[in-house]
Amino acid sequence: MALPILLATALAVRITSRGPVLFRQQRVGRHHRPFTIYKFRTMPVTRNNGDRPVLTTTANQAFTPIGPFLRRWKLDELPQLLNVLLGDMSLVGPRPKLPQLHAGQLTCRPGITGRATVVFAREECALSAIPAAHVGPYYRDVVAPLKQQLDENYMASATFTSDLDLILRSVARRFDDSEIRALLPALESTTTH
Repeated sequence: MALPILLATALAVRITSRGPVLFRQQRVGRHHRPFTIYKFRTMPVTRNNGDRPVLTTTANQAFTPIGPFLRRWKLDELPQLLNVLLGDMSLVGPRPKLPQLHAGQLTCRPGITGRATVVFAREECALSAIPAAHVGPYYRDVVAPLKQQLDENYMASATFTSDLDLILRSVARRFDDSEIRALLPALESTTTH
């Protein structure tokens, strides 16, 4: 069922921009094990991608013509099904972290979706509301600890039923961003202090 969507998305990425179809990046998985995560590329290829900010907001990135659409509907995440088949990830679990942002140990395989993914479904938009100079500290001091707590809560109480619920809520989140909107006032108040 996912194959036609994968092929159509890959073709759209190839037609609308130069460079590879897939974006590859090192992440940290279960028990600190590094692995390569796969995503459809949503940003143009540059000579030095190291100049890009680690945290993505809608304001600090240049996207390919189809990039915003892929991000909005999370189609850029579909190649992670390969990571699931390779055993690096599962469908549900804490998101795998970048090595430089890694905190704590995952006691389960990281997932394509999870509680933090559902709550922060529109993270890029929320971070865009923060002044650019404060995005890094804000993420480190406010967002990352909240995500870590959500991940720890998930790992402590995950069940088949809760995983199914998170999958359904992830799909529903494409159409409803009420959880992140409810958090915005509290998150924004932390940047004014």
